Amino acid sequence: MNAENRTVLAILRDITGDDDVFRVVEADEILALMPEDAAPMNKQQLGVAIRELRDTEYVKVKYFTPDEYCLKTEKKELPPEAPAVAPEPATPVVAEAEEKAVVAVEAAAVSRASGRGRKAKEARPAGRLSSLLFGMIGAMIGGGVVTAIAIILQKFLFM
Repeated sequence: MNAENRTVLAILRDITGDDDVFRVVEADEILALMPEDAAPMNKQQLGVAIRELRDTEYVKVKYFTPDEYCLKTEKKELPPEAPAVAPEPATPVVAEAEEKAVVAVEAAAVSRASGRGRKAKEARPAGRLSSLLFGMIGAMIGGGVVTAIAIILQKFLFM
């Protein structure tokens, strides 16, 4: 969860309290309570933040408009903030080996791409027309089998 969502959740928890009751909160009220050191938000960004909180089940929303929200906050604890990870130092790469690898990959991609196109066209000469024809023939055969079974049952059961 990012810092903006944490800030919005803290403000919503202050406004709605701990009782399990839905409250109508205006967007301007939430934006007015944003701390000075937080990144400035508009109503659209606030809506996105509340939807993310709803999707992660920190907030239950009954309805919302761009200017007001009917919601309640859940008593779910926030996940711990992820520590900042320092980037690993880059290891030097031998330019010659890298060029050979790139050339080999490009050559393999070209040979695969040219081979796929021919095989796909050869495997499907008629395409949609043959699928339609075989589908119709299968339906006719299936209908004939069902009709034959129905006639046989009528002959033996109702005679």
